[in-house]
Amino acid sequence: MPEVSPRQPSAATLERRRRLFWLGPPLLWFAAFLVVPYGVMLFYSLGRMDYVSFVADLSLHNYIRIFTVKPYSGVLVKSAIIGLGTAVFATLLAYPVALALAFYIRREWARSACYLMIVLPWWAAYLVKAYAWKTILGSGGLLNGVLIGLGIVDQPVPAFLYNDFSVVLALTYIFTPFAVLSIYAQLEKIPASLVEAARNMGAGDFEIFRRVILPISLPGVLAGGVL
Repeated sequence: MPEVSPRQPSAATLERRRRLFWLGPPLLWFAAFLVVPYGVMLFYSLGRMDYVSFVADLSLHNYIRIFTVKPYSGVLVKSAIIGLGTAVFATLLAYPVALALAFYIRREWARSACYLMIVLPWWAAYLVKAYAWKTILGSGGLLNGVLIGLGIVDQPVPAFLYNDFSVVLALTYIFTPFAVLSIYAQLEKIPASLVEAARNMGAGDFEIFRRVILPISLPGVLAGGVL
């Protein structure tokens, strides 16, 4: 009998296999180090403590305490305000930088240099960057040294440190690079032909930004804010 050659997989099947090959390891990593830990945390958050022993339970008592009992409720509100302030200020700083990278910096070497300067702070540890701002804002720090040197104040100002202002400032510095890259990733998807078409229709720069660039970039803005 003549041999029957095995059926070759279709192009769609090959494409699915290729996607599975590339997406499989990241999805496994995501599940092992994000989904599973969050699931464990959720399980324990629904339980309760009996002296020093954990008792599994399906109760929302712990979540009710967070929103109704002090100091949990106050800390939660304060954290939300600080997070919102950080998101707003980081976005205000990041958007012009991302806009310049996407539309105004034409030379490849200049864009690469700017990109490197944005990524460079990630090479430093989180605590190192936080302590750097402590050094700047402290009583013997750079800011107070400049103010005293200019004769604006006679003694160090302690109000720059250990308050909501300094926390938001440090967090804004730490998270602004994330917002820049998030917004830039969305802005670079805008084709130049779309902007040129709007310009040919008589739209000015502000109108192009308001009706074309800003709506398309909103997912990047929201992603940066969530970070």
